[in-house]
This record gives sequence, C-alpha cells and structure tokens, in this order.
Amino acid sequence: MKKLLIFILLTVSFGAWSQDLLDESVVTAKGSGISIRENLITYDISRDSLAATKSLNALVAGMPLVVYDRTNEKLQVAGSENICILLNGRKSLVINKANYRYISELLRGSQLESITIDINPTGAYAGYSAVIDIKSPTALSNFYSGNVSLGATTGWSVTPNVAFTGNAGRLTTNVSYGYDLAKKRPEWNYTESRKLGVADNAYLSADTTKGRWNDAHNLEIALSYDISKKDILFVSGGGKMSKGEYDITSVFDFGGNRIETVGVNSSGGRNLAGSVAYQHYFEEQFQKMLTFQYSLDAVQTNNIYGVTATDNKYSNRQQTVSADYLHTIDYTANWHVTTAWFSRKYLSHSLGLQIMDHSQDVLQTEMNATKRFGQIHLTGKVAFDYTFDKAFINGSAQPFNDNYALFRYQIIANWFPAAGHILRLSTGKDVYRPDISVRNPYRNESVAGVVTEGNPQLSNERSRYCILSYTYMMGAKFSAGMTVSYDNTTNGIFATTRVLEDGRLLNSYENGIGSNKVFTSVNCMWRPSEKIFLQAMYNINWNSFNRNDGTTLSYFGHSAYLYAVASPWRGGELSLNAFLLNPMGQFTQASTQVIRNHYTVSGFVSVGQRFGNFSVGLQVNEPWYKRRNIVSEYAAGGHDFYSVNSKPGQIVGIYFRYNFGKFRSSVKRNTQQVSDTDRTKR
Repeated sequence: MKKLLIFILLTVSFGAWSQDLLDESVVTAKGSGISIRENLITYDISRDSLAATKSLNALVAGMPLVVYDRTNEKLQVAGSENICILLNGRKSLVINKANYRYISELLRGSQLESITIDINPTGAYAGYSAVIDIKSPTALSNFYSGNVSLGATTGWSVTPNVAFTGNAGRLTTNVSYGYDLAKKRPEWNYTESRKLGVADNAYLSADTTKGRWNDAHNLEIALSYDISKKDILFVSGGGKMSKGEYDITSVFDFGGNRIETVGVNSSGGRNLAGSVAYQHYFEEQFQKMLTFQYSLDAVQTNNIYGVTATDNKYSNRQQTVSADYLHTIDYTANWHVTTAWFSRKYLSHSLGLQIMDHSQDVLQTEMNATKRFGQIHLTGKVAFDYTFDKAFINGSAQPFNDNYALFRYQIIANWFPAAGHILRLSTGKDVYRPDISVRNPYRNESVAGVVTEGNPQLSNERSRYCILSYTYMMGAKFSAGMTVSYDNTTNGIFATTRVLEDGRLLNSYENGIGSNKVFTSVNCMWRPSEKIFLQAMYNINWNSFNRNDGTTLSYFGHSAYLYAVASPWRGGELSLNAFLLNPMGQFTQASTQVIRNHYTVSGFVSVGQRFGNFSVGLQVNEPWYKRRNIVSEYAAGGHDFYSVNSKPGQIVGIYFRYNFGKFRSSVKRNTQQVSDTDRTKR
C-alpha cells in the first residue's frame, strides 16, 4: 500500500498566489517571484521585494503544495512527508528534514537566492514524493543554530529536547537529544465470548490495562566534511534506550467460576544505529554523482509478561552496503543505477531458551531512466532482487530455507497539457517483502503472554498495478485531484484476527492465492487567504482475497480526512485535524474469523503563539477518539465473540520552544558548494 499512498498524495496541491498565464505551460504570480513550469515550482526570491525579511519557513510555506504542521513540526509537500531537502543541489547536514524546524525559522530571505520544489523527482531522488532545493549565495558557512523545547501532557508525560547544528569551514555538525518520561492514560480492552446453545458453559473474559510508564533516551550525532569541492564524507550515529511497565488485570469467568490475575508487564531495550557515506560529484553543470554507503542498525528488546510469567527477548540486526551512480545527460534526460546488499539477523528467546534464529540476505540491483519529450515525461525502472532466507525454530536440526529471485519494473508517464493540469499514469510489477520480524512467529508485544504473531513460511507478495491520477490547480488558492488505482496480487499477504480461549485477540499472517484491490481518492485544497488553509480528502476502496483454504474475503472500506489551519492574530495559529477510518469486512464462508466492523475516529485541535524566537502551544489529542471492533466466529464449536477496544478521555499537552542561532549575513560564496544544478534548471 505504500506505493499507492505515494501516488495518491502526489495528486494533492495547494498554495497562495494569483496567476497569470504566460504560455500554455507556465504560471507566474504577479510580483511574487513564484512560477510553475510542468513539475517544477520555483520561487525566485530576488524578484519578491517583501521576501528579504521573511523566514525561510514562511517563504516555503507560502509556496504551492506546502504545509508546515507547527504542532507536530513536520513539513509536507503534496500531503506527503516523504520529501528530500537539498542545499545548492546537494544533500547536506546544513539544512535537512531533521534540523529544518529551527534553521528555517532563523534564516531570512536576504540570505537566500531561490527555492525550487520538484513534485516529480527522478534519478537518485525517485524514491521521494518531492524534492526541495534551497539555493544560498553564501552557502550558509560559519553559523550555528539550535532548538530547546519542553513538552508535557496530562496523565502525565514530560519530553525535553535539544538540537544543534553548526558549520565551521568544511565541517558541519548535527546533534540532538530527547528524553521521554511518561505515565500515560490507561487503555481499556474488553472481550466477551459465549458458547452458543450451552448457557452453563458461557464464559466472559476481559483484559484491562490500568496504567503505562515509559522512560526513553534518544541521542543522534551526524558529521559531514567537504574533503574537496567535489567530495563529501558523512558519518552518523545514534542510539535509543527505553524501558516501560504496564499493569494488566485479566478476568476469566467460565461456568460461574471467576479467576482474576494481576501482573506487571515490563519492556526494555536499546536501538543503536550508525552509517558512513562518501559522495563524489563529477561535474557542476550536469550533475553526475557517485555514492558509497555502509550502515548498521541493531535492536535489542526484553519483554516480561507478569500475568503469564513469560519472558521473551529478541535482537534484530541489519547491515547495509550500497553504491549508486546518477548520470545526468542533459536538461531532459538522466539515468540512475544502484546496487545494495542487506544482511539481517533475528534471534528470539523465551525463558532463556532460543526459539528462533532467522537470517536473511538480500542482493538488490535497480536502474531507472527518465526522458522528457516536450510536455511529456517518461520514466522507466527495472530491478532484480535475490533473497536467501534461513530460520532455525526451537533448535531444529534442519532449518527452514527459502531462496528466491524477484523481478520488478515500473513505467510512469506524466503529461502537463497546460498550466495547472497534471495527468499521471503509472503501471508496473512490485514486490512486498515481509519484514524479518513479521515473518517471525514468536513475536507479539501487544498481547501479554502471547508470542505467536507472524509466519516464517510467508513468501513475497507480488503485485501488478495501474494508477491514474489527475490534478487541477487554479493558481494556488484552490486545487482538486482524483486518483484511481487497481492492484492484482498473485500471492497476497494479509492478517487475520483470532480469539483465544481466554478471550484475547491474536493476529496472524497468511499467504493468499490472489487478491484484487480497487482504490479511489478525491481531494481538494482551498486557501481563501494567507491566514486560512483547508484540506479535505475522501477515500473508498474494495479488497478481495482468495485464501489457500478456499475461503474468500471481500470488503469495502472508506476514510475521510480534514485539516484546517487559521492565523487569526499576529503570531497566533489555530489548527484542526480529524480522521475517520471505517473498513467493512465479510467472509463468504462461515468457517473463519474476521473483523466484521471496525471504525476509528481520531484527531487533534491546537492553538499556538509565537513571540519572536520563543513559541508556546496547547494541544488536545483525541478529543473525540473512538475505536470499535467486532470479531465473530462460526466454527463447529459454535462460538460467537464480541470485542471492544477504547481509549477513554483526552490527552492535553503544552509545549515551550526557543530557537537560538547566528548566521553571517555577508560572506563570500563558499567554493565547497555547488552553486546550481541542472536537475531543476531550464
């Protein structure tokens, strides 16, 4: 579904400027310096006399397709957070997604040259939904900037954070540290189970979580060094250490005999990650780039289930070695090739006994190429993967082996018939490879005492899909779009929910013979003024699965989304986010279990105020939260089950934030940076 979401979100567009038609493919705002040409939105800051004193964040947020959510401190383009930020055509630690929130508030338009957004990135950036390229005549050398924040919520939680970015000559440093200490509101889970026709054997079971405690530290450090004008070295590392506890009361009533068990479940672990990368640029005019990278990610977790006296430990490690090369032929064509090796290791223990040893090695090669023919952009991608899977379960002498080769391809056609119109058609074959932890049948942190989620026999899900989308932008004050997609899977993977004899729910994964999915999405965005922004989306989908046991699952689902932001006074901001999810399910055969009806209503409302570099805000999460599940089984035993999950009450949070930093307002251009890139030049 990830590939569907990327293309769905790319149909979204919004902004705030009035338009003039210069020709059939270019829209320019009067006096604003903003112009649109096919897939590129460019802000020539030198043409906007009011931009010099505005912050970078204000300039970017005023461009079409961009929203900056101050409450969650996330930047979105076309409704997606899957974006890449470049500085003078390069990836840089000076400005990136991690430090954008505080650097963008201090940088002024007088220190910038232009901002370009590519909503159809290709080559080395094809995996992103959008690329933002920020050009600075000073290259932002010799500066420091940072952020200090403190957040607290009811129920209670305290989350102090500090982040710092500094640049001195050729060296750039990023450091961030966060601490999360919380006692969250209790989650209430209730399950009722009856054996039909035998009243004296009717039983009731319920699990109630009374409270949760969390204690976590998160530290990240990243360095980059400009070895020469064309060579850059990146080194990063970080770690997260956490521990938590939660109380569970289990009630079991069978034939009038009531048994109640109370236990304290605990979890703890650490996640350590690091990487080193080297980039070499061959030319400045036409971007040709070679990248080598190595990364290591290791996770260790220990879960102790007090109710059932079960101790489950697991460790997950992944190493990645990759190399890729981007070759830009001219302003209309480029190609990109990459190869990578992933090595994963998973160990699981229960009560000191090793019950699973799972290794997975994947060799992956991929090439994509893009060519522009006037107002039509064509992109093709081919990839080949080979996977070696081996798992020892419960100390078995013979491992489970699963070696397989996979071929993937994709063809994308973008047509820009006139200013403000985008038509996109994509088709291809893709593969979903289950994560090694999903394949593991002995891991489930959500249900106390149950470690049976997953299936080591899972194969890769192969699907062929077709996606058609159309977007119309009437300037940047209003836009509307629609996406229709069809996905046919020959070896579908889906999760089923089963009810244990004590009433608890259990998820398991299975391979299906085939599946068909149809997805339709409509969206609109409206910015009536610079102070008001509205975004709405409605999705409806139909899914059908044919299982190996001959059963068929088919259901319709729909969801709705609303986001609104208003700035009614100077420095103030009000926001509203509401989300409804309602998939409807029905198995055609009565011998299986299924979630028949599920819906979730969630969201938040917030208010914030800025005083220069200091800001304060108040947010109410889940003011109308509700979640409901109904699970039924019609097996030979005649069981009927009913389950309700809910989170009572709201969570009220407040945050304080202060930005600090200093930028040199007048320095010569840094020769260590590329001043331009052909990827966005016309």
